[in-house]
Amino acid sequence: MRSLQPAAMINSRIGNGVGDFATLGDHSLSQVNHPGLWETIDTTNNSWGHAWYDKNWKSGTEILHRLISTVGRGGNYMINIGPKGNGEIPEMAAKGLRRAGKWLAINGETINSIMIIS
Repeated sequence: MRSLQPAAMINSRIGNGVGDFATLGDHSLSQVNHPGLWETIDTTNNSWGHAWYDKNWKSGTEILHRLISTVGRGGNYMINIGPKGNGEIPEMAAKGLRRAGKWLAINGETINSIMIIS
């Protein structure tokens, strides 16, 4: 990997103590700061892919809470939207993301400020 793409970052999940950044467990919202580069990975509901039966959608408020909580502790927040097989984003996922996006459009600088301070 390093010889083909020297600037690529490698996730810690490769194992054996190798990796440029750490990834917490799936859906883990950290309550503490972590040393070095790290991320938390999440979904807009409880499923990693499209699951017609999973109706536990995160609201825009919950997405923002998880984003701000992670960034405020110095991490990166990665969220999976679980698109359908045809690439369509489930409406409830889109709804939560649009609501979070509206808040970020107005208040997004606060997220940048948190990143600079931490």
